[in-house]
Amino acid sequence: MSGPGTSHACQSYRYGPVYNDLNDKIGNIYGVIIAPDRKATYAVVSVGGFPGMGKH
Repeated sequence: MSGPGTSHACQSYRYGPVYNDLNDKIGNIYGVIIAPDRKATYAVVSVGGFPGMGKH
């Protein structure tokens, strides 16, 4: 249920890669959380997986 002050998840498409301070690729942005003020407040990052376990 959503209402005033509720955030929403947006996963309609894939986003770009995420890199650490050493410029190593650590994952991909898989989605974002949009706050009521329409700003992206959090990113959901996929960092790979373990064989047979899928994404984390």
